[in-house]
Amino acid sequence: MNTNELASMLGADYHRLTRMARCGEIPCQTIRGEFRFNSMDIFAWLQDVLPAMALPELAQMDIAMSQYRGVSSFGPMVSPLFHSPAISSTLDARTQSSLKRKLVGMADNTDCVYDSQTLLDHLVIRTLPSGIALLHPTQALPHALAEPVIAMAKTRGPIMVNQGTYTNLFFLCAARDESYHLHLLARLCRLLQDQDLRDQLEQADTPLDVIEAIRDAEDSLIACAV
Repeated sequence: MNTNELASMLGADYHRLTRMARCGEIPCQTIRGEFRFNSMDIFAWLQDVLPAMALPELAQMDIAMSQYRGVSSFGPMVSPLFHSPAISSTLDARTQSSLKRKLVGMADNTDCVYDSQTLLDHLVIRTLPSGIALLHPTQALPHALAEPVIAMAKTRGPIMVNQGTYTNLFFLCAARDESYHLHLLARLCRLLQDQDLRDQLEQADTPLDVIEAIRDAEDSLIACAV
C-alpha cells in the first residue's frame, strides 16, 4: 500500500507517516521514489507499538479501522466477546508460562478455538501504560480459531511481565484475520487505559462483575464519540 492508503487505514497524518518512513521508524521500501508498505510488515509493526500508543492515537486508529473494515464505529466490539467460561478472578498462576497455558485453556472453553496449541505457541505479552498485561498472537490465526476470542484473568498474586514490572490483571485476545485483530487490539487498548475500569476489574469478584464493567466502559467510550 502507499502512504495515502496507510494513512487512511490508521487515521494518521500523511506527513507524519512520511517522516517516520524516512527515519526508518516504520517498515517500508522505496519503489520509484515512493514509499510502499507491505501489509504483513505493517500489521506486525502495529502489534508491537499499539500497547504503548496514547489514547488520542488509539481513538483515531479505532475509528479509521472501522471505516477500513466497513463497520460502524458506534457499536460494541469488545464486550460481546466476554463470556463467563473465559473469565477468572482467582486464577492460580505464578509464572508467565503457566499463565499462558491457563488463559488459552479458558479461551478454549468458549468453543472459539480449534487449535489451542497453535494459539499458545504464537502468544506474546505486552504491558499497557495502565499496568494491565495484554497477550495476543503475533499474527491472525484463521486455522486455529472459529471466532475471535477474549479471555481475562485476575491472578491471586502479581506475576512479572517484563523486567521489574508486575501485574495481576491479564487479557488475551485473538482473531481470525489481520484487520479485525488490529481493530480488536486498538479498541481493547483504549478501554484498558481507563483507570476507573482497572479499579473495577481489581474489585470484581465474579465473571458477571467483569462483563458488566467492560460493557459499561465500552458503552461510555462509544457515547463520548457520538
